[in-house]
Amino acid sequence: MVETTSAEALDRLLKGTSQFALVDVREAGEYNSSHIPGSSLIPRRQLEFQMAVAVPVKNTPLVLCVDDGRRVIAAAVTLKELGYRDVSVLDGGMIAWLAAGLPVETGLTGIMAPPTDVVILGVDRNPAEMMNYLRWETALGEKYAARER
Repeated sequence: MVETTSAEALDRLLKGTSQFALVDVREAGEYNSSHIPGSSLIPRRQLEFQMAVAVPVKNTPLVLCVDDGRRVIAAAVTLKELGYRDVSVLDGGMIAWLAAGLPVETGLTGIMAPPTDVVILGVDRNPAEMMNYLRWETALGEKYAARER
């Protein structure tokens, strides 16, 4: 049996002082459109590879989130098999969170690793990322210009 947490109870946890990890197990495109502030993105398919780095202490309370709350059961069971003891899921997922009128963020804040399932558009990048990209693009142009001489 997997424990559930209501949207209102999770909101109180987020406003409180208790230490826990909020992990969104959707794909990056879904997370990008809206997610709970303070959540970390670890897609379900990456849990086994990224959780030990993201949440190394296995007795840390975890709350998992998806869109409707059904896909997350497999993630919760997997985490319990990996040794995480205190795992619960957001009852109703993002649908319940949004229905309760609670705050959301957009964009790829809180990602644990670069997403492999979306192309990040320039408008979704922060200024530092854009400057790094422009430096790379300029260096690439100079590299090929030097070959043509």
